[in-house]
Amino acid sequence: MAMSNWDKRAQQEIIKQLGKQGYKTYGDLFSLYHFNGTRNPGVLGYMDPTTGTIVANIDLSLEEVCVTIRHEILHYYLEHTLRIAKKIAAEHNRQLGKDVYKGGKLDPENDSIKDLLPEIFNDITNWAADFDISNQAYTDKDKNIIRGMNALVTEDFHEDWVNLTMEEMLDKLRTEGLPKPKFIYGALMAPSIFVSGRRVYGKL
Repeated sequence: MAMSNWDKRAQQEIIKQLGKQGYKTYGDLFSLYHFNGTRNPGVLGYMDPTTGTIVANIDLSLEEVCVTIRHEILHYYLEHTLRIAKKIAAEHNRQLGKDVYKGGKLDPENDSIKDLLPEIFNDITNWAADFDISNQAYTDKDKNIIRGMNALVTEDFHEDWVNLTMEEMLDKLRTEGLPKPKFIYGALMAPSIFVSGRRVYGKL
C-alpha cells in the first residue's frame, strides 16, 4: 500500500520522537521503510520486508508506536528468520540452499526449506524471536510501556532466560510450551513478513 500524506507526516513525527528518545539510528533505519498506519484492533505492528513496509496501529500512544517500530526493525536486523531456518534445517540434517535468504527474507520456493516452513514460522519460533528482542534491546522503560500494552516481556515469564540465545530459548519453548494467549498482535508467521495476526502473550 502506498504511503498517504498522513502516513508520511506520521512517519516524520515518529522519527523525530525516536531522536528525542536517543534512538536516532532507529529513526534513520525507519526512514528507509514505507510506513502505513492502521486502526485494525487485531494488529499492533508488523514488518513486510518484501515491500519495505512497517505497519503500526495509530490508536497507540506515540511512545507505544516507537517501541513497536523498534521491535519490528530488530526482527529484521537480528536476522531471526535466517537463524531459525538454519537451526531447523540443521535439525533435519540439511544445508540451506543457495539464495535461500535474499533481501531480508526467505524464499519460500527454495527446495531446501519449502517443506520446513511450518516449523520455521509458528507461535513458538515467534516467541523465541520476541524473547531475543527483549533480552537484547528493551530498556526498563520499554518493558513498562510493553506491560501496559499486555505485550511480551521475557523476564515476566522466565527470569532465568535473560542470558540465553534465541536458539536456546526455542528449544526450551518446545519442551515447556507457551503461556495462554491474551490478544492479537503482529508476528513472525510467513516467509516474508513479521506479520499481522500474531498472538501476543502477556499478563493482564
